[in-house]
Amino acid sequence: MVIALYVMGPGEYNTADWGQMGEGEYHWFDEFDPHYLHLGKAVGVFEKRGLVYFREFEDGWVAVNGEDKDAIGVKVPAGSARILDHRNFKAWRAAPLQESLP
Repeated sequence: MVIALYVMGPGEYNTADWGQMGEGEYHWFDEFDPHYLHLGKAVGVFEKRGLVYFREFEDGWVAVNGEDKDAIGVKVPAGSARILDHRNFKAWRAAPLQESLP
């Protein structure tokens, strides 16, 4: 979710507030490595569909549910897509194509 929140911000580069983590502390998440996950440049600003915020990129899109409710059934932007998260993004080819968020 960290990378998703980061890329939702305005512009090409954004900042993230790490909350309770120490000031100046650097944190690395494998999602930051373009070897595993490369979205390309943003092609627009984020938009909200139901409970979910989406932002489209050259090579994919990001979805964030900022609510405390499930967003089951919200349609994905491209008709069908592989839904990736921290557990499966390194093996993205194994993720099944889906038409809506699980």
